[in-house]
Order: sequence, then structure tokens, then C-alpha cells
Amino acid sequence: MKYSNYQFKIERLSRLLEEAKWIFAKTMPDNPHFERIK
Repeated sequence: MKYSNYQFKIERLSRLLEEAKWIFAKTMPDNPHFERIK
């Protein structure tokens, strides 16, 4: 399946967002704003 550049960028951005959420949840457990992410 061939992706357009736009679709590829969206997919990559969403993956980066998921990774960032995971990292924030692990590194800032005391921050109440990040509790919802877990």
C-alpha cells in the first residue's frame, strides 16, 4: 500500500505523540496533568 506524504506525516506524528505521552507518564508521575495519560 502506497502512502501519500501527507498520510505518512500524520501517521508518524501520531506515533511520536504516543511515545511522548508514554515518556511524560513515566518521567513525571507526580504531575496531576499526566496522570490521565496512564
